[in-house]
Formats: sequence, C-alpha cells, structure tokens
Amino acid sequence: MSDAGGGASARPSLAARVARAWRRRVWFHELLCLARREVALPVPAGGEELGARLVMRRATAADAPLWQESWAAKVPWYLERLRDPQQFCWLGLVDGRLAVHCWYALGPYRDPQLRHTFDPGPDGAYFGEGWVHADFRVGGLATAFNRRIYGEVLPAFGVKQVLCYYAIDNVPSVKLQARFGFKEVGWLHHWRVLGRHFFASAPMPEGRENVAATNLR
Repeated sequence: MSDAGGGASARPSLAARVARAWRRRVWFHELLCLARREVALPVPAGGEELGARLVMRRATAADAPLWQESWAAKVPWYLERLRDPQQFCWLGLVDGRLAVHCWYALGPYRDPQLRHTFDPGPDGAYFGEGWVHADFRVGGLATAFNRRIYGEVLPAFGVKQVLCYYAIDNVPSVKLQARFGFKEVGWLHHWRVLGRHFFASAPMPEGRENVAATNLR
C-alpha cells in the first residue's frame, strides 16, 4: 500500500513475505496452457505506419548493448542462448532503438528455469520470449513485426508450426496469443516442490478452446 503522498510502497507484511518464500522454496502449483499456431495463418492487419519504419534482423553477440536498457540482467543469458545453433532471436528497431524482440528454438526446447522440455513437433519451433518496449506498445508495432516473422522469417527456417505456453489465468497472454492465431491444445500441471519441478498432463475443460476468442471481445 502506498501512502497518501504517493511515496515508496510500504514493506510487504510478514504474512506476505512468508507466503512468497513458501511459494518460491517449498511448494507452488500452477496450470500452464500449451498453445500452437500454424505459421501459414495470416496475421491481423495493423501497424502499417510503424511497420514502414521497422528494421528487422537476426540478433548477434554484437547486439548486447541494445539489451542493456531494459534487460541488463539477462544479457549474459541472452549471449549464451545465441551460441546455441538451435536458438535464434529476431530484433525490431525503430529509428535505431530496440523496439521489439522475439526468441525461438528449433525443435524441442529444454526450459532452464522450468526444467521441462517443450516439443513443438516436426518442422516446429518453440516461442520462448517476446517483448515490446513500453514506448512502442501502441500503434500496432507487434502486429507489423509478427506479420514479417510469420510471413518471411519462420518459413525461411522451414518452420511450419510454433508452440508456446502461458499460465491459464494470464489474461494478457491469452488475449495476445489468440490475436495472433494461437489455439490452446492442452494443459499442464506444474508443481515446484523444494526446488524440484514436476509436470503432468491436465484435462482441458470442455469449451476452453473458445475462451481465448471470447476474451478478445
């Protein structure tokens, strides 16, 4: 809670800190949704103005300074991922500024944080991370970027389908992935118990495949 003057937030209560420590170190459960998209599907219209100024290219180690502004702590990990021939990152720059990036892995991907392998299937890619700079989150930049990703970049790698995951209650992710044509194909239990991760398939409720489309309204 903030004070009336809008100062710094109060320190979390003891109960809140204990609950957070419990979730991080002792026991935590969530339901993940797996979603798939056919690369050949069209991307919605939009972003023409920003798209005309958008410069896209594959990231290299020389791009590390571009991530410093928003992702300084992740730069070492990004550089490590770039050394993996199965992974690649595509950058989108507007007027020389990093405006958007997306990470993909060709074939099965072992998530180092979840310690689980996500398999997109034959001729598939795993969509690991996408980000748009706060200064470019209006105007359709993500749409213009994804139009080229699905229309040009992924087909050049021979990719025909893309797999991603998100928490089922993450409404922004549900809306975003549905907007770009991802369809929910399954649920996955994720438990973290004393630092170890466990996974099991979960039944998807009848009609859940329509939730994303409903949430777009």
